[in-house]
Amino acid sequence: MKRCMKLRRRRNDRTVSLDEDVETEDGSIPREVADWAPNPEQLYRQSELSDILKKTIQGLAPGFRTVFVLRDC
Repeated sequence: MKRCMKLRRRRNDRTVSLDEDVETEDGSIPREVADWAPNPEQLYRQSELSDILKKTIQGLAPGFRTVFVLRDC
């Protein structure tokens, strides 16, 4: 238990501004932030897959459709 307490005291909640440049040995450079949002191609692919799945599920017999939908929720 003493070890856990030491680790908690050592933790540093340092925040970094995204507007500040990054300091390097050669000077400062603008901070780059990755965009994790899906690109248009990924959005289209997801939409197409969703449409295919919906049509396929609608083609199932009602009993199978219910089981599939309840299982997938």
